Amino acid sequence: KIRKNGMHHYGIAADIAFLINDKLSYNGDYHFLRKIFKDNKLTVLDWELGHVQYIPVSEQNVLRQEIQNSC
Repeated sequence: KIRKNGMHHYGIAADIAFLINDKLSYNGDYHFLRKIFKDNKLTVLDWELGHVQYIPVSEQNVLRQEIQNSC
C-alpha cells in the first residue's frame, strides 16, 4: 500500500513519533507540531496525525507519473 500510495519512499514524507521513556510512541499531542508544519506550508493529513509531507496529496499522482516517465 505504501509503495502505491505513500510518499515516504520518494523522500518527501515523514512520520513523527515521540520519545517517551526511551521508547518511540505515536501517542502524544501533535497540535503544536502540526501548526508548525502548516505555518511552513507543509502538508499534514487529517487521518494520520504524525504524518507530514512536502507536497499536497493532490500532487502525488503528478510526481509518480514524472518519476515513471523518467525511468
